[in-house]
Amino acid sequence: MKTQNKGIIWLVLLLFIGLSSCEELGICEQGQGAVVQQSLQLPTFDGFDLKIAGKVYVRQSDTFSVVVEGQQNVIDLLDTDVDNGIWKIRFRQCVNQHDDLNLYISLPALNYVKVSGSGDVLGQSLFDASAFVDLKISGSGNIALDLATERFSGKITGSGNMQLNVEADEAESQLTGSGNFELQGSARHYEARISGSGDVHAFDFLAQDCEVRILGAGNAQVHATQTLDINIGGSGNVRYRGQPALTVSITGSGRVIDAN
Repeated sequence: MKTQNKGIIWLVLLLFIGLSSCEELGICEQGQGAVVQQSLQLPTFDGFDLKIAGKVYVRQSDTFSVVVEGQQNVIDLLDTDVDNGIWKIRFRQCVNQHDDLNLYISLPALNYVKVSGSGDVLGQSLFDASAFVDLKISGSGNIALDLATERFSGKITGSGNMQLNVEADEAESQLTGSGNFELQGSARHYEARISGSGDVHAFDFLAQDCEVRILGAGNAQVHATQTLDINIGGSGNVRYRGQPALTVSITGSGRVIDAN
């Protein structure tokens, strides 16, 4: 009986290993044929989550459209479901090798962008956005956009980068990974929080009032005109430009440096 049980256990383990090794064995779909261009018919959306390796080119337009460039069998596997106004850009099954996949999205409003994989999101126009725009990176991909909005929030938990030109009343950036923020534009109030090893480059982002919180090893470069509140509990440094009224609290090894 023990021998029989051991045999069953080994059989189950072999089946599990076989199923989990589908990609290595080449069972995943691979791109075939020439690159084609195709329009997708999707419900309207105002946000998307890029979960695959590809490039999304996004622009603001009165008309809504999604055009994909790629190999036909790869395009056919794209999930077209939209949930609560968010399109999760992913495949319905495993795809591991294909030619470049490019998506061209035109839409009236953009409220939410997330990159969960290694893809890139590239803006092709200024987005005169809604009251709030939320941008997130949890993978190694990148986001580059021009935005005009009342409130903006950007968060990086992976190794990707955000390159943004933002005009906002309130702006916030959060870094818990190793990626970087590069900001241009202006805001009445800007808050930068770093708990990872990434850096914030915002000398060209003019804020009236600015708050910087560092708990990690990352560094911040900011530009404030009226007030600058700095709290450093990690090893990162804050370099600032402008002549703001300073409030500084340091419990870590980081420093505050006048970069004027």
